[in-house]
Amino acid sequence: MLIQRDADVAPFAEMQVSPELGFQCIGLTRAPYSSEDSLRKFIKEAFTSAGLPPFTPHGLRNTLVQMSNAFCSTPEQIKAISMNLGHEKISTTIDDYGRLSPEPQGEIIKAMRRKAKDEPDTE
Repeated sequence: MLIQRDADVAPFAEMQVSPELGFQCIGLTRAPYSSEDSLRKFIKEAFTSAGLPPFTPHGLRNTLVQMSNAFCSTPEQIKAISMNLGHEKISTTIDDYGRLSPEPQGEIIKAMRRKAKDEPDTE
């Protein structure tokens, strides 16, 4: 597990610069983010310095979860995202960040129905 229950608010990424790949994360450290305020300030500065609107930690987490929805296809993958956010329970990730508007919800149900019709009955 990357983040322990008694760890700081969020891990700090140790970065290195590669001529081929640019910035890349080489590990995690827990030093700088011992409070919500320091994390909030770091995120705000990172986004504004990139010419983007400022995000809150919650907004950033929400965006990360929404983006990961496109890539997660197994319960283990969803659990991994949940653990990286520091959530003890996967229900926290799903309940707090897993909102679906009616349009995507309908598309997901339709896709599941199509998949069920295409697969042979195994009973």
